[in-house]
Amino acid sequence: MKTGKVSSDVAALINTLFILFSIVLRIFLEKQTKKTSANSSIPPSQTEKDDSTPSQKNTNKNGRDETITTLGNTRTVETITAIPVTNCSKCGEDLTGIECTCIERRTRIDIIFEKTLEHIDIESKECPSCHTSTKASFPNDMHGPLQYGNGDTDAVIGSHG
Repeated sequence: MKTGKVSSDVAALINTLFILFSIVLRIFLEKQTKKTSANSSIPPSQTEKDDSTPSQKNTNKNGRDETITTLGNTRTVETITAIPVTNCSKCGEDLTGIECTCIERRTRIDIIFEKTLEHIDIESKECPSCHTSTKASFPNDMHGPLQYGNGDTDAVIGSHG
């Protein structure tokens, strides 16, 4: 073996590691940044609409909406769960027919082989009898408005309780 040269086995190992690193980068990178009016001299009228930001839906249905989105090299599974307010927290009156006054959202982001976004929307309603504002409860493992992973308190971003 000459000085400064590596064996073919070591070279093959290094090439394999570079290929593996390249694959990992492709999996975890969100998408390529497109030129927009914010990051270039292109006027807003000549840029494409950003479809990666979901529009807000004002729905009163319960349960999960599941959307599987594939953007370029992104693999994302996104779910939205609505948790309704059914009774007033003060007087116990039935609030199922009352219009929701606001919706608060918490989001859990988990990356396994694909990025998984789980949005939990809770309702707030005002009781027509006693005028108490009642808010549904988030699941116990959702500690803040944005968290990564399974709910460990070390992984919470912006924890507000």
